[in-house]
Amino acid sequence: MNYVGSFAEASGYENYSDFAMQLIKEGETKEALSFGPIMLSFLLIPIFIIWFGPALKREFGDKIPYFDLWYNFAFLYACLYFLVCNISHLFIRPVMYLSLFQMVMASILLYYVVKHKKESAHSQVLAYAFMLIILSTTVWQIIKVTGTKYETTTYKAFFMHKNEYNEWGLR
Repeated sequence: MNYVGSFAEASGYENYSDFAMQLIKEGETKEALSFGPIMLSFLLIPIFIIWFGPALKREFGDKIPYFDLWYNFAFLYACLYFLVCNISHLFIRPVMYLSLFQMVMASILLYYVVKHKKESAHSQVLAYAFMLIILSTTVWQIIKVTGTKYETTTYKAFFMHKNEYNEWGLR
């Protein structure tokens, strides 16, 4: 953490490094996420991707040049996200850069299950289950960001806060 702290201070993020050091020393945080429908879908999507990984590799490994890299990054994202999701948003943010690879792999998997759903009843059930998971994730995300009266976001970025300044940058 000392190396990360030095890098954070050099790049202007010393407050973040101080918070991270305090978090590591004290070992507690008030940012724990609850395990509800969104977290369940966040868990089920990578489980489906990992489960169908060998089949996806057979189907698309030769057709998509960077398939192995995308799959490995999606796998890494799934592992790291659930490893750090209840520590702090500071640890989730770097991991979120890998979420793009999970989205790509989920898209490839969605194409695969829809294409092969007519092969057997088992394939059809798996296809509809994966589509239901994607649908539920999308619906819950839309509900989460449409302005409910309860706080539901995992963490916020600067553009999610209400602007306290007028058009000239004055309060």
